[in-house]
Amino acid sequence: MIKEFFFAIIVSLLMLFCIPSFAWASLAQELPPNAKKLTVYQGINLAWMEELFTLHLQAGENRLLLNQEAMEKGRVVIYPLQKGLQVKRLEARENHHQLLLEAENEGDYQLLAGFFVRGLSWEESYLGVLNEEEKTLYLIPTVHIDQKSDREFEQVTLQWLLGKPAIEVPLPRALAREKAMTFAAEEVPAHTPMEITVQQVSEYQLFALSGKVDLPARSTNTFFKEVRAFPFQEKYRFSDEELFRVITFKNTADPLPPGNLLTWDKKGNWCQSIAFPGARKNQEVELVFEGAQIQAKRREVAYRRLEVRFNDYREVVGFIAQKEVVFELENPTSTTATVEIEEHLPLEVATLPEDWTFKDGAAWKTVILSPGEKKEITLTYQFEEEV
Repeated sequence: MIKEFFFAIIVSLLMLFCIPSFAWASLAQELPPNAKKLTVYQGINLAWMEELFTLHLQAGENRLLLNQEAMEKGRVVIYPLQKGLQVKRLEARENHHQLLLEAENEGDYQLLAGFFVRGLSWEESYLGVLNEEEKTLYLIPTVHIDQKSDREFEQVTLQWLLGKPAIEVPLPRALAREKAMTFAAEEVPAHTPMEITVQQVSEYQLFALSGKVDLPARSTNTFFKEVRAFPFQEKYRFSDEELFRVITFKNTADPLPPGNLLTWDKKGNWCQSIAFPGARKNQEVELVFEGAQIQAKRREVAYRRLEVRFNDYREVVGFIAQKEVVFELENPTSTTATVEIEEHLPLEVATLPEDWTFKDGAAWKTVILSPGEKKEITLTYQFEEEV
């Protein structure tokens, strides 16, 4: 039922995803690449394109032409993948670039070309169904590749990097020879279902789409991942006189990038749109929703100054004050409810009751309410008050 529900949502959101390349010329004949890989960065409107070529070269010096479009506003890496081939230099001409190669013998050689492409970015979003009876959140992660460039990318291997690079324009990194040779040998049948895999790259995660895709110019391309189920725990949080519903779960599989989460109940009724914080593998996730079934009120019942503070000149500079706050909680539901009380405190707090915890500038206490139960919780604390 969950899959059918997601299918109905996906049909209404699905968009066509249908991507250019270096144009090498030898003896005035254009040579298409054997394989192409596009890595889209996050938050810098930039992607790195790698293209693999097989070139038949004569022994000695060979000259090839590179079209001007591929060279505009970016760096280029030319990397020979076999011994016996050297890149001598790249010369800029009026409307093209000329590449000089030195081949030890006549034959076929593989060459990797990499360059930046501007106008590409990606973001994650999620469709979610909250099954209250099962206490399970069903999530379908969705990645959106925004292609604002005028290029047409055709039959590329697509991947995207989670995490904004620390530098504005990341330095190009050529593939290692072994990896590049594997890249060259990849042949994916057209009927193969596309899957999204992830691997760790330094402090980043690299997501890759199996198979090859087309990305037309000025398009948004959406890819849906498999539905994932997360058993969750539920509690309520009363903070700054507002009551929230909080669900928590552990992500035991691949990382979940930050994004927007649209939620429904299992009957298909719209719930809320909230920010999804993201989660690495084995990380706890906390989702905060507005609205709750329990009731909570806060009252300040007492305030007094206990002590006067003086400076060296006997001038009054502050006080040690005491405040008493009462929280009225009620659980009108038929199930047990867990309530977290969060009371933000002044900067300088002298004392807190033993059954309260200080964390992130606030006093915290967890209260368990049985069905139909009412409770009053009192917080008394002392703090330093400046004049």
